[in-house]
Amino acid sequence: MSEELNPRTALEARLAAQVRSDPDFRREFINDPKGATERALGIQIPDEVVIHVHEETPTSLHFVMPGSDPSFAVQNCSGTLLPASRP
Repeated sequence: MSEELNPRTALEARLAAQVRSDPDFRREFINDPKGATERALGIQIPDEVVIHVHEETPTSLHFVMPGSDPSFAVQNCSGTLLPASRP
């Protein structure tokens, strides 16, 4: 049985693969992560969303701690990043 990725994980995997395989995209992603993400995925990211890039090294590891408010999530991989709907 294949495990399906959630939309955010799928987007992150796609960006990570492109960063690893394309040195020009890697530089662009480091210098302008939001713009590079929008261009690579064909999506629009709302102005209030900021993307931070941290590069791991053998001696520097990074852990992304999930926020306590899950109100923002990727809703549509092919379109726009939208706030998650609240119940």
